[in-house]
Amino acid sequence: MSQPDLTRPLAQLLSDSRLRREFIRDPAGVANRLALPPASIASLQEIDTGLLEQQARSLLGKRRFEVATILPRTWQHLGDDAIGLFEEYALEAPWPTGHRRHLLDAAAFCSFLKDRADSIESARIRFKSGDRRFVLARVDGDGRCGVLVLLRWRKTVRSWLFVVGRSA
Repeated sequence: MSQPDLTRPLAQLLSDSRLRREFIRDPAGVANRLALPPASIASLQEIDTGLLEQQARSLLGKRRFEVATILPRTWQHLGDDAIGLFEEYALEAPWPTGHRRHLLDAAAFCSFLKDRADSIESARIRFKSGDRRFVLARVDGDGRCGVLVLLRWRKTVRSWLFVVGRSA
């Protein structure tokens, strides 16, 4: 007899904290709701929920590390609030997929932060994660304001920062 394929339901449980909390309270109900074959339902119900939660925290930590690596100035600016803000963001944000997932996650985190993200990093990440060829962005930071010019040319991104004056 072959082993049931639990890849999809495990991925859902690891990436969706609400579903995971519901599964911890009612494994049978969640397993049935996922419309799995009976053999898979039985196997899913046998999962150690403590280990499932530990693995989910580990994956969230890796995701957080990747975003912090892409946004070092923003992460530093957020200080002690960074981890809590990322976890708040991750509760609602779907896990991006594909080879650009970390870049897309960083761009979505910047959008979640709004004005708390470093404006230069935010503009660059949004540009890199999109498909526009040219952008002018107003940026503020470090007591200065300016214009950031971003240009996509022959598979590379060029950028120029023109400082206009002091921020108010």
